[in-house]
Amino acid sequence: MLITSWLAALPNSVLRALSIRRGRRDERVRRLRHRLGGSVIVGRGCERLEDRALLSVTVTPATGGAAISADTSVGAPGAAYTTLAGPTLTEGVAGDVGTGTFILDAPTGFAFNTSATPDIKISAGDSITPANNVNGVAVGSSFNATSITATQITFTITSASATADTLLLENIQVEPTTGTLPAGNIVEDSSSTAAIAGVTPGPGGTNFGTLTEVPGAAAKLAFATQPSNTTVGTS
Repeated sequence: MLITSWLAALPNSVLRALSIRRGRRDERVRRLRHRLGGSVIVGRGCERLEDRALLSVTVTPATGGAAISADTSVGAPGAAYTTLAGPTLTEGVAGDVGTGTFILDAPTGFAFNTSATPDIKISAGDSITPANNVNGVAVGSSFNATSITATQITFTITSASATADTLLLENIQVEPTTGTLPAGNIVEDSSSTAAIAGVTPGPGGTNFGTLTEVPGAAAKLAFATQPSNTTVGTS
């Protein structure tokens, strides 16, 4: 009864703030239960555990690069770039993608198309207030890479999200630089300054897309050794 009377005496603004904070906590706990597939005990210290569990970006690697023909490699008659679909970064909680540079490296044996301009589209986020999204970009809109070389693509994150976003990378084009059938993953460069929760930069780090060159179509039949004369059948 005393608690009820005390709450009733609080200003409406304070009550609203308490309600919003409780609502946000309940939503985080709901998502944690869903992720862990079980019940969660809510208590002092539990929210810190819950936040750590959710503080991670889910990376869906780019597709379209798993079987790039050697016929499209640099110097081949059919040299051409292959456009990838993705990758996609899905924030677990707001601010999982920090501010700074986000740099992607091409694997050895492949090059990015420097004539194309990759971008990041906000495919999900706050559809009402764009300022709450990464770089203040509206849902469905995008921002371009700040620089691109044959080996690196650089994006600059100027403001983190205030609501969990989904970031779709678009228009990344790649080409084999050799016909020796290389294979490798696109990874985040270790010099990136944007902290991305759950992502490991550098060689062997988080996979943003696998690129594999495969043999091209046979162009001719050749013999390494001249066949000898052979008699087939008898008269």
